[in-house]
Amino acid sequence: MTERPDSEPFPEVTAGLAMNSAVVDGLTIAGESRANLIRVLAIAIFFLQHCVNFYFLNTDDSLTERFHTQVILLVAAWGSLAAMVHHVVRRQSLPASFSLMTLMADLVLTFLLVNVAGGPQSALVLLFPIIVFSSALRQDLSLVRIAVAGSLFAYGVLLANYAWNQTGAERYYSESSLRIARSEQLIVAASIAVSGLMAGQIVRQRRILVAQRLTTVLASGEKSHG
Repeated sequence: MTERPDSEPFPEVTAGLAMNSAVVDGLTIAGESRANLIRVLAIAIFFLQHCVNFYFLNTDDSLTERFHTQVILLVAAWGSLAAMVHHVVRRQSLPASFSLMTLMADLVLTFLLVNVAGGPQSALVLLFPIIVFSSALRQDLSLVRIAVAGSLFAYGVLLANYAWNQTGAERYYSESSLRIARSEQLIVAASIAVSGLMAGQIVRQRRILVAQRLTTVLASGEKSHG
């Protein structure tokens, strides 16, 4: 029976990666570094856009001093996370579960940011698919799955909090202007899920290519010494 070219792991994939864990560690470190670069750029772009809206445009009633303070605190926390990740990555040795911890921190901070920015009605819910995509850089399928599950859970909590706490269940279901269309909810959830499928395929293909290259190099080395 022929295995699909995108299936993972092949026997040679598993063997190739197991024979050189240093390569896997190098991929993880490089992925964490790139994810941190994206994190820094995203923070800078978001905060710049927020400052322009708050100080110069300010046409939205939701841009209050309280909201501005909350954004500053969240950006400071995210910036501190980025600085910590940069310091750890420079040592070229990541502690166990480090990537999981940084992923969970991104999910929590994204949840808090979306919550203070208007909850599930905010356009910032589109940050969740970005978090899922960024998990692919860490070359670990389990992290992709956690990113998808965490994003869907966070979005579900935001919906529940908006409907049952902020608005009130009676008002939410009786006033159509307050409800978030089911189609909109499904689009966001589907975006997160599809992002996970694509991120998973990226990780699989990357690992297969690296492992096959490793096994080829190792086989060539054995022949030259034979």
